[in-house]
Amino acid sequence: MMPDELQVLAFLALMAAFGVGGLGTVRRFLWGERPSEDVLRAFLVAVGLAVLIGTALGLTGLFRPVPAGIAAGGVALLGVVLRVRSPRPYHAPAPPLTPAARAVLCLGLGTVLAHVVLLWPGPTLLTDALTYHLPFPARWLQEGRIVRVPAAFHAGAHAYFPVNQEVLSVWWMLPFHSEVFARFVQVPFLLAAALAVYVLTTARGLSRDAGAALAGAFLLFRPFLGQAVGGPYNDVTLAALFLCALHACDGVRDDRSRGGWVFGIALGLFLGTKFVAVPFALPLIAAFLLARPGW
Repeated sequence: MMPDELQVLAFLALMAAFGVGGLGTVRRFLWGERPSEDVLRAFLVAVGLAVLIGTALGLTGLFRPVPAGIAAGGVALLGVVLRVRSPRPYHAPAPPLTPAARAVLCLGLGTVLAHVVLLWPGPTLLTDALTYHLPFPARWLQEGRIVRVPAAFHAGAHAYFPVNQEVLSVWWMLPFHSEVFARFVQVPFLLAAALAVYVLTTARGLSRDAGAALAGAFLLFRPFLGQAVGGPYNDVTLAALFLCALHACDGVRDDRSRGGWVFGIALGLFLGTKFVAVPFALPLIAAFLLARPGW
């Protein structure tokens, strides 16, 4: 079923509301050293707000269009207020990218867009997507609350998996009451992971052109691209949050308080996405502690 224009506008309004909330929060409290860092942190905060508010709505039985729309509107209003009240951080203007770097970056972005367009007409056929990544948020949307959903084939363990991404999927289903957009819930995380590659490499001394080319090449990496566009798995989401946490370890060197908050948000979302995140969280925590000034 193809969505109509009003449904698409409602979806874009929801996404924009959390984006405004994330950007306002970053500009007021968590700004970085460069605009690219601000964008990455705003994405991270927006995801955190969506998960936090979605969980609260789900636990109170209010995960329905009207209460969710009011909550998203409140997030947007808060973002505007924070943005107006915050001093604009100064970022020195950056020189334009070279044609070669722009070509690689555009190739990566164009490949992602082409995959979305080509896979749009057909349903996802991935097993985990059909057994719990999509059925769980679909059931929660029907009930208006987060409930325990028995997984297919009597796979009872699925009901106890971390569900951050499934909460996000409810937001993506909310305007449509279908999975038409939720199948691509990992695509923003793929783009955020590429941005994190750029931020991390340039922070380590690599040129902007080389960092942009690496980010574009990252988008062409077949396992990540196939996972992100093929269905609502959570492996690309996990990788993006891991890279965001690594960026926060760099940020704590510049400012302990801001970097610590960014790391806490990234680590919390990381652990709430998949159980396999637990062993990978240990080196992240060690890197964060070692990066703190005075250690």
